[in-house]
Amino acid sequence: MPADVCDDMVWTYFKHVHFFLPVVDAQGFLNDYHEQGPHKKHDLLFWSMMLAATNFADADLLRRSDFPSRKAMKTAMYKRAKCLYDLDRATEKLKLIQSVILLSFWYTDPQDHTGAWYWIGIAISLAQGIGLHRNPRSSGRTRQIYPQEQALRRRIWWSCVVRDRWVSLAKGRPMRIHGEDCDLPFPTSRDVLQELDSVADDARRRFIPADSTALTSLWLRLVRISDVLGGILRLHYRVSGPDPTADDIDKYSQQIESLSATNSGIMDEWSDTLSIHAYQIDLFYQSVIPFLNGVI
Repeated sequence: MPADVCDDMVWTYFKHVHFFLPVVDAQGFLNDYHEQGPHKKHDLLFWSMMLAATNFADADLLRRSDFPSRKAMKTAMYKRAKCLYDLDRATEKLKLIQSVILLSFWYTDPQDHTGAWYWIGIAISLAQGIGLHRNPRSSGRTRQIYPQEQALRRRIWWSCVVRDRWVSLAKGRPMRIHGEDCDLPFPTSRDVLQELDSVADDARRRFIPADSTALTSLWLRLVRISDVLGGILRLHYRVSGPDPTADDIDKYSQQIESLSATNSGIMDEWSDTLSIHAYQIDLFYQSVIPFLNGVI
């Protein structure tokens, strides 16, 4: 891809994807990209990011990319990422998990077995294999994990949880992650925002949305909504055990109600990016309510 197209795709990724699924080390990626240029970043993670960003590419970006359609561009990005995944060129484990999570954006038709369900399943297996679901303080780890890596690991794991919940709901299939197996704390805004302070000024101005703090708050709300959804899905999909009770429904109803938007609507002064994210989070929130009411 031409350099200007790569730049715009990276901007699109951080505008539309990163604050919904903050799995990428923004500091490391953007500083390398800023110093080395787009033609040095053709690894598995890069093409996985491009695949995710293609979902939000506008008509002008598609035209400048010389692709006849969004589907054609997605197919090309996916094939490049999938080829590198199949080659297994000694990719670092965390980077492999990041890439596979983003490959879950791939979807062609219901008959394709390598869609979101397939890729998020691989991501969860890899993440559990290196203990991302466990709190380092309680899992008896011998290797010291520095705070910045801990923040990244929390973001990656909870992104797996979010994708697991919503793909499970969309597909009508059991979840792969169960809360009783995990003790990793919820992520915090610091986990997302602190690394942005170390992004080079030029790269930050070019690629990071100005309202990153508010976008991070929206993601944290999505994480909590997804966590409650997990409990509801557990009631809905289990094939044995006691039937859900009114107390179960009341408990989850109170939990989901506590996560309702604090604002009465989208504020006029919000940016388009922030407004779109807020509307999407509200759609996720609203979709949980009828599903909860249908459990009994």
